[in-house]
Amino acid sequence: MPVRVRQSHPAAGVSEIAGIAVRAPYRRRGLGGAITAALSRLIFESGADLAWLEASGDDSSRVYERIGFRAAGRVDAVATVVAGVR
Repeated sequence: MPVRVRQSHPAAGVSEIAGIAVRAPYRRRGLGGAITAALSRLIFESGADLAWLEASGDDSSRVYERIGFRAAGRVDAVATVVAGVR
């Protein structure tokens, strides 16, 4: 499988998207962004008000920002927390 992702079921209107990974031969094709965007739409359609994830670096942060997420803070020196609000 070229892409892997998981999400938590919304609790109190919040859902996490985690474990987004695209195998090296399939990167730079928009797969991660497309799947994350589709999953975000499903999350909001299921009633969540907020979806969040942690980006592993600047490259992934830019992917998530392109699909509507925005920086909300930093967890440590590497991971940026980004959130999408319905």
